[in-house]
Amino acid sequence: MASRSMEDCLTCAICLELYQDPVTLLCGHNFCWTCIRDCWGRWEKAQLRATLEVAQQQATQAESQLQELQQRSSQIQSSACTLTSVISGKFSRLLQALEMQRDLALRDIEVAKTQALEQARDEKQRLQGHLEALSCCDHRIRNLLEQLDDRTFLQQDRRVKHCRKPQGPDGPGSFELWQVQCAQSFQAGRHYWEVRASSHSVTLGVAYSELTRRKLGPHTDNIGRGPSSWGLCIQEDSAQAWHNGEAQRLPGVSGRLLGVDLDLTSGCLTFYSLEPETQSLYTFHAIFARPLYPVFWLLEGRTLTLCHRPEAKLPPALQEEASGLS
Repeated sequence: MASRSMEDCLTCAICLELYQDPVTLLCGHNFCWTCIRDCWGRWEKAQLRATLEVAQQQATQAESQLQELQQRSSQIQSSACTLTSVISGKFSRLLQALEMQRDLALRDIEVAKTQALEQARDEKQRLQGHLEALSCCDHRIRNLLEQLDDRTFLQQDRRVKHCRKPQGPDGPGSFELWQVQCAQSFQAGRHYWEVRASSHSVTLGVAYSELTRRKLGPHTDNIGRGPSSWGLCIQEDSAQAWHNGEAQRLPGVSGRLLGVDLDLTSGCLTFYSLEPETQSLYTFHAIFARPLYPVFWLLEGRTLTLCHRPEAKLPPALQEEASGLS
């Protein structure tokens, strides 16, 4: 029994044979050198295979993750490009709209500036013309005060005549045409005046202050040729009512005494022939938004005389007829 135990102690646990070139490990176990060396070799090759398998799995996982990262990168780039395009388009349209608004604002400013300058220039011309008219009126009044004949004084104070040669130098507010405009204007209420013409080829009417002083086109007058004036032109065999470049042909006027009724409240401007009998010639209907000035045109050698002051009222014979026209 003792010999059997000794044999067991001398048997290699790997090959189950007696030790051949036995070795003792640090742990105290004994093995054949060849057996333990082969065992270690097989263990190291298995461990390496396991390590290789783990490495291969990790590589496969890393490649999968890399592909996912590449797909995500592509998606990010695509999304970024799309977003960039959208944002760029929106900002481009916004910039275009802002530039358009800027251009419109600058254009409106330029138009407003031009209109303001034109109004200022027209107002300056009107004031200069008014000052010149006041100066001429002052000069004429001084001359009339020296007249001894009262009748001559009353007639010359309200008479205009077209002479061949001008009586004085032209001013900034003078007409290039054969026209004259009253200094007094009417802005509200009702006004009536009468004019006696020495002959035909005369025009009487009303106009806003911006009526141009220069000659435009072939016409010798501009009363009724545009939207800022209304006029009645008396010719040898007919009459014409003019406004905004359009004429209404009327029958001839036999007499030379004419009446003008301006009703700013109802927006009516009526011309009358008072000789040999009273008759209505034509009525304009309009919304008069600004003050109106009496204005006249006359051919060379003609004379117009204002028979009643502008403050005079419509004669009773015409009041009922004018009321019906209003």
